Amino acid sequence: MGIALSDIIKAGAQQAGLTEEFAEDFRQRLLKNEGLLKEYLHFIRTGSFLGEYKVAELSVADIVVYQIDYFKSAMDQDRLGMKFNPDRMLLLGIDTMLKMSEDPQEAERIRARLLSVSGTDGTEMGTERIV
Repeated sequence: MGIALSDIIKAGAQQAGLTEEFAEDFRQRLLKNEGLLKEYLHFIRTGSFLGEYKVAELSVADIVVYQIDYFKSAMDQDRLGMKFNPDRMLLLGIDTMLKMSEDPQEAERIRARLLSVSGTDGTEMGTERIV
């Protein structure tokens, strides 16, 4: 017998310092998106992304790499609690992709923002989230 998806997500959310409400909302939205569900389960099993599912030409890996770069200065100081928290980066990266898949205008806004930023040394980014 395998571990239930809800248990995996709850454990990841707990490790990430996210609420049970976040975990339940994330699970419900993830179940409605077969492509992201496949990416998430593959990552849980292997520790790597498939890179098959894209929104606005961006993959989950693109979003996670962007978030790492975007939060680099805050992470260096660990102001956001992400420095050693891969669960948080994974869940927030997939959550961003879910939001993008649910709202095409938001997807284009995020894509434009991602493509316009050269990194923490290129623009004033502060500590706000991508979404």
